[in-house]
Amino acid sequence: MNGVPIDAIPSEGRERPSRPLIPENPTADRTGRLVYDEGGARSARPEECECASSNTDPSIDRPCSLEALDGSWYLRLSPVGEASSDATTTHGAMRVESRTDDRVRISGDVYVEAPACEDGRASNTRPDDSLTIGDNWYPQFENSKYSWYFRSLGASYREGLVRCDVRQYVWDPDAEDFGEERSDGSVEFECSAEPVTRSWLPQPTLRLTGTATVGGTEFDLTAYKTAPYYRGCLLEVDVMEERAWVESADRNTRQPLRFRDVYSDTGIEFAVTVDETSVPKERDLTLTEIRELLGSHHSTVPPESNKWRLWLLVGSEMKRYSTLGIMFDDTEPYREGVALFFDPELPDDRRIRESARGKKLGETPLAFLRTAVHEIGHGFNLYHPKADEHEVPVGKTIMNQTSDVIGAASAANPFPDVASFAFHDHNRTSLVHSPDPQVKPRWKRFGYGHGDVGSGPAPPSDLTYDRDAPESEELVLDLNLPETVFPGELVIVDVTVENPTDEPRDVTSALNITEDYLSLHVRSPDRTRTTPRNVVRFCTDRQTTSLSPGERLTGRVQLLYTNQGFTFDRPGPYTLWAELDLGDRTLRSASTDVLTHSPLSEDHLDLSTLGLNEGVGRSIAVGDLGVDAGAEDRLRSLAEDFTTTDLGTAASVVLSNAYSRDVRDVRRGRVLRDSDRDTASYFLELAVQDRSAFETMRVATAVTPPGETDAPVLDKLIDRFDALDRYDAAEVEDARDVLTDFRTRRDTETDDA
Repeated sequence: MNGVPIDAIPSEGRERPSRPLIPENPTADRTGRLVYDEGGARSARPEECECASSNTDPSIDRPCSLEALDGSWYLRLSPVGEASSDATTTHGAMRVESRTDDRVRISGDVYVEAPACEDGRASNTRPDDSLTIGDNWYPQFENSKYSWYFRSLGASYREGLVRCDVRQYVWDPDAEDFGEERSDGSVEFECSAEPVTRSWLPQPTLRLTGTATVGGTEFDLTAYKTAPYYRGCLLEVDVMEERAWVESADRNTRQPLRFRDVYSDTGIEFAVTVDETSVPKERDLTLTEIRELLGSHHSTVPPESNKWRLWLLVGSEMKRYSTLGIMFDDTEPYREGVALFFDPELPDDRRIRESARGKKLGETPLAFLRTAVHEIGHGFNLYHPKADEHEVPVGKTIMNQTSDVIGAASAANPFPDVASFAFHDHNRTSLVHSPDPQVKPRWKRFGYGHGDVGSGPAPPSDLTYDRDAPESEELVLDLNLPETVFPGELVIVDVTVENPTDEPRDVTSALNITEDYLSLHVRSPDRTRTTPRNVVRFCTDRQTTSLSPGERLTGRVQLLYTNQGFTFDRPGPYTLWAELDLGDRTLRSASTDVLTHSPLSEDHLDLSTLGLNEGVGRSIAVGDLGVDAGAEDRLRSLAEDFTTTDLGTAASVVLSNAYSRDVRDVRRGRVLRDSDRDTASYFLELAVQDRSAFETMRVATAVTPPGETDAPVLDKLIDRFDALDRYDAAEVEDARDVLTDFRTRRDTETDDA
């Protein structure tokens, strides 16, 4: 191990933070009352906000300024009148966003646990697993102790006194989600500009006191400022040989642009450890190898720690695929690490800075740094704007895909110079104020808290936007899938884009749910709407193809298992529709209804039981077995006993592909599972045993590992079709057409991004 845990380094041995905990002049001017709305914006008409009606006057000699209040606070709540011997420790993290007097917004996450002292009294110490970065620290807690979240609905400030209306959202620990219980309340506190010292605090800080009434309970409130930022996180970086981690990049300014500065400008403080710089080089990486690399070396923090942390691997590239970054979201802990690829080349395009055209991403520090910041944003549960149901505008901000930023560039203002190194306000507010389960890496699945994914708090109305992307009236988008299915059945959706015009039309060729150009929307029997995506997140260049008049392109999408879990997991009516992002236009399909019913036979019941196994679902979703022995046994049963079904064929394809090559641990230079030609051939034969060439290839392209258009099993299937007498030339040509559609990624986009 080359690195040292960053929070074990003495503060004097590290660079001091650019923002002081206590501003140079923390005392407020003697001003009148300032009033803020639900979105934190300063209101011109105080009477519009209930919190402005407070008659409480400040009672402190040196009131704390709004600038001094801005940052992270360790919050302690004590129910009024509760005996100390019966007390629990009710504490958490509170974030006050008030860097200027134009915006005040407050949020917090509260955890409840047994008292730290045997006599029942709450101890005056920092939480055990707090994250320390220099002299700043961040209260961080065990997920299982999570109790509730609150955010301000409006606030007022006058000479160190803050009063705000809040909404409480109560966490259901059994459901691991926010339940229906929520209530409105209020928080009132005042803060002196006089620093306080405590033996358990690393430096003098500010203290505020007051009361909170939440959920019908009145609390005495005490809080200590812990940092001038809102949240803190550790980042471990591991780097492959002959590649490099780009911590900073020149942007023709006096100071280089640094990774940590981009996040600290948003309010997130990072401690970065470059731990390993000699991961054995490997030119092409498979999904399984990338996942193994991410999961096999977490050295800076013990696995049981509650500290916020992420891992980033700087690798070579995905197997012959223009992928800039990737995140896995198929097993717990979710969102724990991302891979960033050094070797993909930037387009040779007039909108790319001349010195960067055709260069590797890692050889263009500014582009590489932007991608690193973007990929870590996914670890914090941030979406690409085009996929965000809150209608975040597509443009130049950090969470836009590279192709969309290039689309905003020109020869006069080329990429990467055109890129904004700032988060859109929706993303920034989510980073700062969304509840811990939504933002904290390694907790909830990617997408939790967005729209109808989970029942978490919806964002305030000021954080939804109108996206100005007109619908295309020239092309047609169609969905084809079964009218009836049963839980556990493999459902494959044919997504077809057709050009019915008399002129060629360029279209996005990524007809999958891995890259965020295609969105499938599902309305379930209880009317909940979800947008299922692959359990692997890809960030790619936009790939386009030109459709001649009357030509069509079809992609196949499996909906057995996605980042939402099993799609059709209960009986009842479902409705599906799709939207395809074309760059400057959106193409939407008509809605299609699907009825899910209970299994109607013993065979269907057996198939349903196997299909609803999570190991099987994950294997189908990633198109590979990995080293999951339990899933292998079930896939083998499906392949051998259900050869006439799509799920049985899918299991055969996954197993044949898995045994076509070694599963390698690249870091340790060893093979985790040997390839086996005989076993691969055995399952290949099962895949074609009772199916037409078209049916087999349709399933194979739907379950091939995302990004691996050249997966070994695909060409082997074509060879097998050619060798078998029972397939005529027309049948084999149908299968070739399916494979051609699947591999249609002809041109990196130039004009329509």
